[in-house]
Amino acid sequence: MNDFVFNKEVTLKEQEQFVQTTKELKSLVSQAENSGISAWKAGKIFFEIKSKKIYKIQYKTFKTYIKNEFDITDQTANSYIKIFKNFGSAEIGNLLSSSLTAIADIQNPYIKQMVAEAFSNRESKSFRAKDVIATIAFIGSRDDISTEEINEIIDRVLKIIPRRPPCGGGRYGESFKKEEYKIPVYEWIEKEPINEMGVVAVFCLIFHHIRNIKFEHSKGTLTFESINYIQAAFPDINIKCKLHNKRKFSNEFIDISAEFELKSQNYLQHKHYKSTKECELIICWEDNIRNDNKDTQSDFIEKMPPILELKEFLKTGEIKLRF
Repeated sequence: MNDFVFNKEVTLKEQEQFVQTTKELKSLVSQAENSGISAWKAGKIFFEIKSKKIYKIQYKTFKTYIKNEFDITDQTANSYIKIFKNFGSAEIGNLLSSSLTAIADIQNPYIKQMVAEAFSNRESKSFRAKDVIATIAFIGSRDDISTEEINEIIDRVLKIIPRRPPCGGGRYGESFKKEEYKIPVYEWIEKEPINEMGVVAVFCLIFHHIRNIKFEHSKGTLTFESINYIQAAFPDINIKCKLHNKRKFSNEFIDISAEFELKSQNYLQHKHYKSTKECELIICWEDNIRNDNKDTQSDFIEKMPPILELKEFLKTGEIKLRF
């Protein structure tokens, strides 16, 4: 059967209905990114098409149907199905599809409902999907949390996660203040980093300064020796380290996998805690998750890798990982 020819076994009426449904879906999909209710309606129709294999009227697979008819991936279509299966239409409120997808991952239905209501009661422009993700991570596995506590966590998240600067401004960081930095980073780069790429650049530029300084890690007393590689995939960098007290290791050198972040909070927002890949260090410009959340009880924060704050290192010349 050709992917672009109607199945000869279906009736003309079924073909016409399929075309009409697909047309309706295209309209909903075009609105879904900025409308939670449109995403829910699209998910309802996608669910029926997928579960009843209606796509076979014209296509061999659901994935091929999505690829050829809509400007989205099948993963996006499945996220709309997830929204439909996890929420009633009355629960959507002003929540966007990205926020609904994140909330749908909460296993406890009671907590899921409370989080959805808490965000739905707020102005949609006052928060983003990563704020929802951060809130969920802070809640962790708790099942005895109250609505008041959830709103307190949301307020804290909205306070500590920086807002995006207005268009046309904030493209560069502040100039390095010479009097504040013991390591003369300002000789190689003029502005403080404002994104992850900037953190990578700073780390590479100062590596000759940082590589011979001892620091304590769960694996022992280490010094950075050389960079094995940097990659786009998580974790970002693999560093060869010299081991000064061998402990359980017999080799003189070990490799440490690390992730670059602008701020330590971003490690949570990017959902790296869900990865099965080992990450043994966070290298960030600023550690804000532990400074601003000392009173937040979260299983996830306790399990975070140790943090190397580059700003602190440049000011003190010492490496003191935060565990």
